[in-house]
Amino acid sequence: MASDSAINTVGLDVVYWRGSAEILSDIIRLLDKDGFIVHQVRTLEEVLDFVERQPPAFLMVDGSAGESEASKRVVEISSAPKLYSIPIVFFSQAAQARTAVLKKQVEQLLAIDIPIKPDAFINRITEFTSPARERESETVRREVFKGIRKETVAGYQLTSANKLLFFDDKQLLPPHEKQEEIKRLLDQMTERDRWIGLHARRTAFLSSAMREHSNIAPERDLNIRTVSMLMNIGISESNPDSGKLDLFGNASPRAVSQVVSGLREAAAVVRQDLDDEKAAVTLEAVAALVEKTSPPDDKTIVEDAQYALAAEMADRACWSLDFWNPRGAHLVMRKLRQGVYFLPSQEVVESLGNILSQAVILDYRLTNIYHLNLSDSARDARRRNVRSALQEADKMFGSAKQTEIPLYDLEDGMTLSKPVVSLDGEVVCNANVSLDHDMIWRLWQLAGVRPLQPTAFITEDEVAANEDESS
Repeated sequence: MASDSAINTVGLDVVYWRGSAEILSDIIRLLDKDGFIVHQVRTLEEVLDFVERQPPAFLMVDGSAGESEASKRVVEISSAPKLYSIPIVFFSQAAQARTAVLKKQVEQLLAIDIPIKPDAFINRITEFTSPARERESETVRREVFKGIRKETVAGYQLTSANKLLFFDDKQLLPPHEKQEEIKRLLDQMTERDRWIGLHARRTAFLSSAMREHSNIAPERDLNIRTVSMLMNIGISESNPDSGKLDLFGNASPRAVSQVVSGLREAAAVVRQDLDDEKAAVTLEAVAALVEKTSPPDDKTIVEDAQYALAAEMADRACWSLDFWNPRGAHLVMRKLRQGVYFLPSQEVVESLGNILSQAVILDYRLTNIYHLNLSDSARDARRRNVRSALQEADKMFGSAKQTEIPLYDLEDGMTLSKPVVSLDGEVVCNANVSLDHDMIWRLWQLAGVRPLQPTAFITEDEVAANEDESS
């Protein structure tokens, strides 16, 4: 599934354990271009010191200076159990033969024989760090949030996807008969503009995850992902900056015209290069929705167009600054609550809103401005209010069975058994509130600008009732 395997949420840091040979400046440049921070060290002690402070995405071990130094590196790694759980990329002449002894010790090892071209080197690393690569479950460190693996939650993945190496193109590309041509066009866009290339991958991932959330037939995923991935092929050549225009805001008629023109160019490319009439017509439907003209009569085509367009607009709002902006998610959810003319399908709106709620709740990287200028008396007042709200909730629900769930799993009809509290200590929703659709969306929307405690307590009877209704 796209939401499970298309994005690799590895970390930012790479440790480059240098040898006495020249540094691999071309490799470092490519890693740096892709957003990684490369830290150069020279000794085992420096490696262990870094790992102790912050486990890196992977460790690059340079054994290119010769047989003696490569063998020494193998012995040093073997003598350092703290490195066994770190993904290791070891490169030297005959690296695979030299590192055979390590394969039974370290959990993840990639041995690269040199010489090798920089692009090929990076491609090997991409495959190595791909989440699609089969690994023993007990050897993979899982980041857990109330029993949920963050890396399998679409919203969390979306917030992390700012590097090309985060994407597994083999999994993300639609299973199209002309998949290689799609890959060529995707690489062409990326070469012209890195942001557009990342944007194309994120929107393909997001639209596919939305489709899964809505339980739309899997066979439609091919069309939705193809359209999302190639939507900006036209503007990537003529005007890449228009890919960042926020059509949820007050876009000018000229800006809308630029986007529509780019969509029609994309339809022409898809029709000519892929011979895919369905995807071309879907792109034309996207253009019609944006410019408020009549879309095709085929309801399936129009709905596919909305999934692709919703993902496109959300990613523009959340990633236009080239980093994840939760306020963009807040803006999108606010607009969705009010109604967006080009997204009439409620299923599309609900699936996008749910994934964005995951994003702002699971990864609320915000500067919390609300507590910065509070006086001591104001902080004390908030603490008293929270304590009072919790005591009141305990009187009502202290003897009742309660369940703690993520905020993004709230459903209509559930009743809060404890208050929802912001991270800066203010009660934003009291206990004994019966939640409706609008209240849930208001909480999700608020989480985009004001971090909330990420879970809520619900009376267990309400959980059981909702489960019975869904079954």
